[in-house]
Amino acid sequence: MSNHTTSRRKVLAGAAAATGMLGLAGCAGGNGGDGNGGDGNGESGGNGNGNGSSDDGSGNGGGATQEFTFATSVEGSTAFRIGSTFGEYLRQENLTDLFEINAVVSPGATGGYRMMDQGEAAFSTPSTYGLEVSPDQGPFADNPLNDFNAVRQIRGNFSVQPFLIVQADSGIESWDDLEGQTVSFGSAGAGTRVPSETILDLEIGLENITPEYVGYSDQPAALRGGRVDAIFGYVNNSAIAPGWMQELDATVDWRHIPYSDEVRSEFEQQLPYTSTLEVDGSNFFESFTDTITPYNLTYVVSSTTGLDDEVAYEFAKLSYEHGEALLESDNSMGFYPDPDLFLETIHPDVPVHKGAYDYYVESELWGDYDLTAPPEA
Repeated sequence: MSNHTTSRRKVLAGAAAATGMLGLAGCAGGNGGDGNGGDGNGESGGNGNGNGSSDDGSGNGGGATQEFTFATSVEGSTAFRIGSTFGEYLRQENLTDLFEINAVVSPGATGGYRMMDQGEAAFSTPSTYGLEVSPDQGPFADNPLNDFNAVRQIRGNFSVQPFLIVQADSGIESWDDLEGQTVSFGSAGAGTRVPSETILDLEIGLENITPEYVGYSDQPAALRGGRVDAIFGYVNNSAIAPGWMQELDATVDWRHIPYSDEVRSEFEQQLPYTSTLEVDGSNFFESFTDTITPYNLTYVVSSTTGLDDEVAYEFAKLSYEHGEALLESDNSMGFYPDPDLFLETIHPDVPVHKGAYDYYVESELWGDYDLTAPPEA
């Protein structure tokens, strides 16, 4: 574990920031807020009986079902698909007595994480790498997060395995052949951006290509139309290909440029909480059926200390206890029923939210994993 990681547990253990509820999208069937504008619980002059509202979402809602914004990633992404599936499942199964989830698109997983940090969302799904380099390294070096000490994890969400793709007849057969070419790294706010840029930089140097940031769902058309010469694609949970990758496979004759052994080793040393692996392309694709050597990145459902403990408790409880049904409804939900995925893969040194922690202790899951209890516990 890096020195940066080791020091993080000490820093966060002493930080129990008391922030207002973030990302309250509205109330379903209630008036929100307790109207106590003078004590920070509401800012809109409510009458003190539950009819007030709060700009920062910190009102108690008077017992109403509250709707919370989940900033996911770009449209068509796995993060958006999972967030939407979970929110819709809760509504269909009438499990919204306490809260509803409103999954919204964002400029990418990192962009959604920033939305949460800025109070525009209650939940987001940063990568474990993103948590490791918070608040002021990696993609946050030029624009640090406002209050990383308030960030709390709830559960692992999914993983992605990105790899480089070119058209089979492009003449590009090695990394050296990419010099002078245009490469898309997905959306600019994607959690995969920095790792993908890093691995390409290690292979041939970023200065030797022209970078583009095309949203993942638009990449098949960009590659087909010649707007870009190569793209980073991915599979999810080492098990499924997202819809846009299925489109690519059906419309493009493509091939994979594998990472070199030397770069794979250096990449894992430079970027904590990433790894490289091998997957069988024939499990996912028809156009390319050989071995694929992607890197691996995991993503975590996160919130802040401003989220009510009861909401975090129910989020953890419902997502686990209904995990099998969620997986049956959508095969991208593979992390949801399996604690070895949704707890083993979260960042060991970033505190878990107090409400989620209470549920995991109560359900006797906590002791099986090396996790950080919240200072609030």
